[in-house]
Amino acid sequence: MPPLRRRRFLPNVLDLRIVAGAASGALPPQRFGHIDAGLDGFNTFGAFRTLQENPYEGERYTALFWEHNFRTLPFEWIGQEWLVKRGIGLILHGGHGRTWISDARLASLPYTPQYQDRFHHEIGISINALLGILRLDFTGRLDAPGFFVGLGIARLF
Repeated sequence: MPPLRRRRFLPNVLDLRIVAGAASGALPPQRFGHIDAGLDGFNTFGAFRTLQENPYEGERYTALFWEHNFRTLPFEWIGQEWLVKRGIGLILHGGHGRTWISDARLASLPYTPQYQDRFHHEIGISINALLGILRLDFTGRLDAPGFFVGLGIARLF
């Protein structure tokens, strides 16, 4: 599907990041795969923003992260030219994923790993290019209670 206003110098863009992996056999815990978490209020693309602890880990893992950068288009539609002139835009983003650890493997581990036995879903909106280089993220969990406000580096390209 062609994006809106694609003839612009910086058109709207949809970014996707898919991560997945699996292992079998006598895997040491150091070789578990993981899905990244946010870092105490600072977020990057490809990490769960509402997960502020350790990343999810497991023998098998899969995740999809997406961002649709609408640039300044929403503010143009509502007539907020002062935001448009400053290059401030909106980004809609989300993340979905989980890890798996077999019951036998889980029982043999000497520690309790960070994982959940269901999918993690989150969705949010960001105000992009604040002060030229920052973005403010508002993200909510869809599968459990939780809301997060954080900062990140603006998506300029």
